Amino acid sequence: MTLRMERVSRIVGAWNDQLQLLEGSAVEHFRAQDLEKIGRLVEEKRTLERRIERVQAFIEAWRSE
Repeated sequence: MTLRMERVSRIVGAWNDQLQLLEGSAVEHFRAQDLEKIGRLVEEKRTLERRIERVQAFIEAWRSE
């Protein structure tokens, strides 16, 4: 794997870690019934998931070249 792909993999790994933190925060806010914060966390999670999917698709396309 090239240096660039290793760097991208580390970034995606960090985003996945961030997703886990967001999910944990959502559970805490759910327990506190803070619906506004839950909505923001869900949107952040979706944004990160889309970003991860795009980067992973790019990586797969790059590998198949």
